[in-house]
Amino acid sequence: MISPHFPPDTSAGTHRVRLLAPHLAGFGWEPTVVTVEPDAYEGLLDPDLAQLVPPSLRVVRAPAWSAQATRRVGLGDLGLRALPGLRRAAERLLARERFDALFITIYPTYPALLGPPLKRRHGIPFVLDYQDPWVGAWGLDVGGGPGGLPDLKSRLTRALAVRLEPRVVRRADALTAVSARTYEDVLARVPDAQPDLCAAIPLGFDEADLDALRRAHESHADYLRDVRAEEHVDFCDLSPELSRELRGLRLWLPLRLYGAEAFREQLREKLALARRIHDALRADARFALEDEPQLSVVAFRLRDDAATAALLDRVHARRRVFLSSTTMRGRLTLRACVLSFRTHADRVDEAIAALREEARALVPTG
Repeated sequence: MISPHFPPDTSAGTHRVRLLAPHLAGFGWEPTVVTVEPDAYEGLLDPDLAQLVPPSLRVVRAPAWSAQATRRVGLGDLGLRALPGLRRAAERLLARERFDALFITIYPTYPALLGPPLKRRHGIPFVLDYQDPWVGAWGLDVGGGPGGLPDLKSRLTRALAVRLEPRVVRRADALTAVSARTYEDVLARVPDAQPDLCAAIPLGFDEADLDALRRAHESHADYLRDVRAEEHVDFCDLSPELSRELRGLRLWLPLRLYGAEAFREQLREKLALARRIHDALRADARFALEDEPQLSVVAFRLRDDAATAALLDRVHARRRVFLSSTTMRGRLTLRACVLSFRTHADRVDEAIAALREEARALVPTG
């Protein structure tokens, strides 16, 4: 499998072979990945991403020309810079060992040029894999010119791609792509190509990726315990959205649309509702109140942690109100938090009634 992009490289092209190769053993294949040395990449390197590659996967690294040197003559494409090194590495492997197939993924596109000569010299079936079109909008509608318009370089790149793609595709024994539409467009551009097989292999994900994201982003706190469930996917645990989102816009726009008084009115109501819960529970000897309401949060519990946990489960089983729990001073404590602008006195009274009824069932006397 020839893929110039591979961990620790962080570009999008890295993930095609990274995600595909480890699972081929389950189908009877023993893949060898031929890629480039990490110093060939111009972008950021991620050692943690490299740790996601299974140690059992064989990876062969090849040298590539320095981008610093080649960009002086206008060439920075990794596929071009790596072409000689990838060819030599593939030739050595094919000369020493028996392989059943040669899989080359694009982007970048130029390593695909290795397919036909390696197939001819070593008699190996050649699979051409498309992550993106070889001939697409680049150089036609978009490019490296002002305003993202095509410039001379992008037009020349496209013209070269139009000439090279048919020569490679005609020699491919199979075409794979991230979607059926992708390889169908290839066959439309090269109508005389006759691959033995065409298949769509969508990009997916690996459970190890999710585990790594959780380790990086997951938060653990007592007050979050009630939103943690095995069947529940919290995307805040998989990405940095809570720390990177544009919160200012979400506040500024409603203020502009509704004015500050609408927020004041809502805040007055929610504070009053929190006080309503506090006073109602304080009047019931079964409940212990931890403190005065903090903004719109009321913290309370029953006599012991077991009863408090049972109260939470029983109220949630009604599926009418949602309470959260935490630990305060070493004791399990429930939290009623009035937040939604749709929450009014009727729903708060329903929550109070549910708490009292379930508390009476758990603690018969006050």
